[in-house]
Amino acid sequence: MPTVYEGISILNFGALLAKYKFSGGEWSAAGRGETGSVAKNVMHHDGVMPGAHWMRQPVNFERVKITNNPNDTNPSHVSSICMEIWSRNEKEKPDNVAVLDSQPDQQ
Repeated sequence: MPTVYEGISILNFGALLAKYKFSGGEWSAAGRGETGSVAKNVMHHDGVMPGAHWMRQPVNFERVKITNNPNDTNPSHVSSICMEIWSRNEKEKPDNVAVLDSQPDQQ
């Protein structure tokens, strides 16, 4: 709804079934995954805005950085240990999803 204030975030869960490597132009499993990473919620840099703002153009998270340091505390950094790799042909829904938080109209 154009007048409802909404915040969009990336919710990242911290469990991998396998480690992955990129070779020959594709990702493939390369060993057992790691557990124990903490889930992280990264809010879009525009914060909470009216729905009309989000509908104006495609939403991107270009300011989110991927790091291999699981102890990085920067709010816009996501540990690569927490990321799942999903191919475009994957039929199941990934655990990394965009979350919409809606609030009543703020005037």
